[in-house]
Amino acid sequence: MKLLLFPGLGCTEDLFVLQKQALGDVVDVVVPNWTEPVKGETLKEFALRWAADVYKQYFDPENGAEENACYVGGLSFGGMVAPIIGGYLLEHGVDVKGCFLLASIRGGTEIPAFSRFLWKLSCLSPNGNWKLVTLWARFTKWIRGKRISFLAQNVLNQLIDSPVQRSHNVLKMICAWRDQPEDYPFPIWHLHGSADRLLPVRYTHPDKIVKGAGHVLTLLCPEEVNHFIRQRIA
Repeated sequence: MKLLLFPGLGCTEDLFVLQKQALGDVVDVVVPNWTEPVKGETLKEFALRWAADVYKQYFDPENGAEENACYVGGLSFGGMVAPIIGGYLLEHGVDVKGCFLLASIRGGTEIPAFSRFLWKLSCLSPNGNWKLVTLWARFTKWIRGKRISFLAQNVLNQLIDSPVQRSHNVLKMICAWRDQPEDYPFPIWHLHGSADRLLPVRYTHPDKIVKGAGHVLTLLCPEEVNHFIRQRIA
């Protein structure tokens, strides 16, 4: 059975490389291709478009798909859209067994006011300063050379490979997202780090907190993430 994991803002499928390696005996970890955001659409509108693309690729019988069950999940922004995507798939006949939120939130009302303010300021500049972020990542990778750790190299590569305009549009969607957390007919399992500075744990209600962990849980503490997923699937 597939576990569809959706990446966060500025991230690629390499965000989940350690889950692909470790969970293959219990689930097929799949990272769907990004659907490109359209300027001015809401987070929910974007998530539903992404869901339609995912359904067509993996579950549409007219395209020869034979599977009709899965898990969904995501980290950060990926976790924000995962339940919406799961709801869409369920409405179209897919048996969604559960949803994994990793370092994420269940609704826009859980975004800290100060963080929203800073992100809005960033969005005022051309491309939300993402071009500068990309240049910084390239320079950091070059200057540190072989001394760079696996974690740092993975994160920098994702920032380099992530399209600037897409990241900018996604951040604008997050800034405008003010929806209340919704209820879904499938279970939602939430794992969060106690030292997450982008989405502080005190503003949300996770099922389990990883002490001392920051935002990029899948790379910072893969053993805890993999155990959390494995337990729920079991």
